[in-house]
Amino acid sequence: MGTLPCKEIREVVERLVKAGWELRAEGHKATLYCPCEGQCTTVPVPGTPRNAGSAARRIERRAKLCPLPPDDPRRTRRSGVVV
Repeated sequence: MGTLPCKEIREVVERLVKAGWELRAEGHKATLYCPCEGQCTTVPVPGTPRNAGSAARRIERRAKLCPLPPDDPRRTRRSGVVV
């Protein structure tokens, strides 16, 4: 996704991509994919949310649902942003 319109969402997504999550643009929205093998968790990223702060917190909450800790060897690292 070229640029996310909301600062709060952009900061959360950049932090997750650096942590190994993969961001894929899908029309007017995007989806974050968990760095675990088998893609256990996906997080929708709204293109134009009504409340950017609330959407950013929702993205962070959903990302925390990944069952494997960040240092687990079963996690695979992905390249980051896929357009």
